[in-house]
Amino acid sequence: MRVEAMSQEHVIVILGVVVIVLLVVVAVLWSRRGQSATTPEEALRARLHEDMTGWVLEGRRLFTTWQERIEGLNELKSRLGSMAEEANRLRIEVSHVEEMRAQIVRLTDENERGAKERADLHELLGRIASLAQEAAGIRPSRP
Repeated sequence: MRVEAMSQEHVIVILGVVVIVLLVVVAVLWSRRGQSATTPEEALRARLHEDMTGWVLEGRRLFTTWQERIEGLNELKSRLGSMAEEANRLRIEVSHVEEMRAQIVRLTDENERGAKERADLHELLGRIASLAQEAAGIRPSRP
């Protein structure tokens, strides 16, 4: 088709279609340009949000773990305090046992001395009895 053979109306319709197509192309390019300009920022924000969410969750997990460990340490500290008190009580009991052993040794020594003194006294009494018997049998007669 030649341009001269076309009617004026056809030319206007074709030019209108070309203008509309150009407007659509320009609008699409313009919207893509707008999207591409905001997409990296939005993508960066989304990525930062995801990273921060991960960090916050990891921080919460670490904080919870830290709190549990602190509670465990407090419990261990309490147990250690109880054990120290028990150790002090046992030390006192051991010192009492040591004192009793020392007293038992002293009493055993005194008992052995007492037994030896009794044995010596029995021997002395035996001698006195034998001397008394000899003296009674040997007495001079008096007129």
